[in-house]
Amino acid sequence: MSNYILIKPIGILHSELIQRYETPRQGVLAKGSTAVIQLNPKYNFEQAVKDLDGFDRIWIIYQFHLNKNWKPLVTPPRHTRNKVGVFATRAPYRPNQIGLSCVKLEKVEGLKIFISESDILDGSPVLDIKPFLPY
Repeated sequence: MSNYILIKPIGILHSELIQRYETPRQGVLAKGSTAVIQLNPKYNFEQAVKDLDGFDRIWIIYQFHLNKNWKPLVTPPRHTRNKVGVFATRAPYRPNQIGLSCVKLEKVEGLKIFISESDILDGSPVLDIKPFLPY
């Protein structure tokens, strides 16, 4: 059995957030921010987004593409000066560089998904999209 899995990005996120320091602590704090997920062509993703626009919010699973290493202990913003375990935070310094954000879905147009209230950096590879169900 292999210790590796292969995950291919389904698209890329384009955002006005370019530098790490520009990101809000939570996407919901980014009122007025907009971003676009450009899905890859030639994979029938036009069919995959069918009925997605019926949801108010969606989960975006993406890669922290700027992080090349991970840290077992981090100091989160607005926390004490004590370091805490990375699994107890939303910090991007993760062993597998995987991020998860709940964003507001604005509209879907073909292979473009328009979102707001996002804390995801420009150029982040998108790995998957799932609807947010509040119940």
